[in-house]
Amino acid sequence: MNRELYINTIKKECAFLEQEGYIFNQIENNIYYTKDSEREGCRISFSWLEYGDKFDSYGISAEKRFNIIEQEIQKILGGSLLNYYTIHKSPLVDYIPNCLKFSGTENKNCFITNSVNDIELFAELIKEFYSKTAFDFFESYKNIDTVNRQLKELLEAKKIQALLTSSMGNTTILRFYVIAIVCMNNPIKDFFKETYFPYIESSLDNEINKIESDRFKLLQKNLLLI
Repeated sequence: MNRELYINTIKKECAFLEQEGYIFNQIENNIYYTKDSEREGCRISFSWLEYGDKFDSYGISAEKRFNIIEQEIQKILGGSLLNYYTIHKSPLVDYIPNCLKFSGTENKNCFITNSVNDIELFAELIKEFYSKTAFDFFESYKNIDTVNRQLKELLEAKKIQALLTSSMGNTTILRFYVIAIVCMNNPIKDFFKETYFPYIESSLDNEINKIESDRFKLLQKNLLLI
C-alpha cells in the first residue's frame, strides 16, 4: 500500500458522496467530503496514519456548520469559516463490516487499511454511516433552533461535547454561549451570568481561564451588534 493507491481507492469507493453533491478534499493526512451553502455546511471526514506501507484509518465524523453561529467565533479566532463546524456525530460500532479489523471502541476506533480490500471494507462502513446516521443527522438539524432546544438537557447531563464540536481549538463552550445568545435562550444565558462567568473571573491567574475570559468579552461586544 502507498499513499496514492490509498487516496485513489478511497475516491473510487466513496464516489457515492460526490454523487450526493459533496466535494472531495484532501489536506495532509485528512480527507473531507464537504457540501456548503450560504447558510450552512456539511462534512463527512476521516484521517489516516502511515507506518511505511501500513495504513490505519480513523476519526470518521459527520459535522454540520451553522454560519450564523460560526461566523461569530471566526471573528475571534480568525481563519476560514469553512473550517468551523457546530455539531457532530460519530458512527456506531454496529456498522463495522465483519472482516474489517480495528482496535479501540466507539468513535475512537482505528481501522487497519493495508490493502485495497481493507479500504473497500472501510468504505462500506462510511456508506453505512452516511445512509443510516449522517444523512438523518443533517436533516434532523435543519436549523439552529433544533440545537438550541437541546442545550438545557445537554448542560444538565454535562454532555455538551456529545453534540457541539470543538473545531478550531477548545471552542465548545463558546459555541454553547453563542447559540444561547442568538436564540435568546434565557436559562442558558442565566447559567453563564450566574455560574460560568463568575467561575472563570475568580481564577484569572490561570492562563487558560484568562484566554477564555478575553474571548467571551470579545464575543459579548460583537453579539451586541446582532
